Amino acid sequence: MTGGFKDSDLIIVAGRPSMGKTALALNVALHSALEAKKSIAIFSLEMSKEQLTERLLTEQAQIDAQRMHRGLLTEAEFDRVSNALGPLGEAAIFIDDTPVMDELTLMLKARQAKMRHNIDMIVIDYLQGTGGLLHFASNEGPCPRIARTCSGDLTAEPRSRAAP
Repeated sequence: MTGGFKDSDLIIVAGRPSMGKTALALNVALHSALEAKKSIAIFSLEMSKEQLTERLLTEQAQIDAQRMHRGLLTEAEFDRVSNALGPLGEAAIFIDDTPVMDELTLMLKARQAKMRHNIDMIVIDYLQGTGGLLHFASNEGPCPRIARTCSGDLTAEPRSRAAP
């Protein structure tokens, strides 16, 4: 990651619950959209569009999400939120919060997003929500199944779009 993302890269961020996977993915998406002026599609299979937008906003404003959620912002924090709204509103970030979709639906939606919005990067939050992507037989561990899936359909999709 320190060398940057290349077209057709497939990066999977994995970890235990509440370890910052979504925060990392959103930080990468936010930086790519605001600093590199890239078009980003975020498919969130776990969080709503409103929740993701709030997380993007609090990250851009560099304020505590819980304080904003509870309405406990200081005037300085409120100013930072106000200042963050403009750039975030102009950023080319498109969010699909369909809670459950299979891998074919996800690929179709990714292709549609590419055609409509010229997407440069796709972020899928909560890969388990795609069902088939992480489904494996009881006598096979998750790593072989994920590796086969990643070396097939998922990496073919970014290559066909020239997007990480």
